[in-house]
Amino acid sequence: MNYILMTIKPQYVEKIITGAKQIEVRRSNLNLEKGDVIFIYSSKPESSVVGCAKVKLVERLTKGELWDRYNSKLGISLEEYAIYLKAKPVATAIHLADFKGLKSPLSLQALHRLLPGFRIPQSYLYLNRNGNGKYFRKLIANIYG
Repeated sequence: MNYILMTIKPQYVEKIITGAKQIEVRRSNLNLEKGDVIFIYSSKPESSVVGCAKVKLVERLTKGELWDRYNSKLGISLEEYAIYLKAKPVATAIHLADFKGLKSPLSLQALHRLLPGFRIPQSYLYLNRNGNGKYFRKLIANIYG
């Protein structure tokens, strides 16, 4: 199982929380599988881990096919989608399930205290590949039981 920290803009994090965004789109192909856990880091100005979700499905589709199939679950406008993908002909659709919010968001400052030298990724980071997986596994146990 992979544990991933994914940086997402606050306006899209809010849509994940409310359920209006059920699919996260990425330009690159991520090595994710059903059941992997994504910790959601809301970028500035929030700068906090706000919760996590499980990966339900990962698909690699042409950007036209992805939009046609799932536009109502992407939580973005066609204009935002086109700008984000630009010249990329193919995109990754990460279907999210079972979002759980943290009772108290984990701020960047708190992360630095818990994990000295830890850096927030611009896009995503495989936590179990960089030595920080142990802390996040404990966090998952507290969240999902």
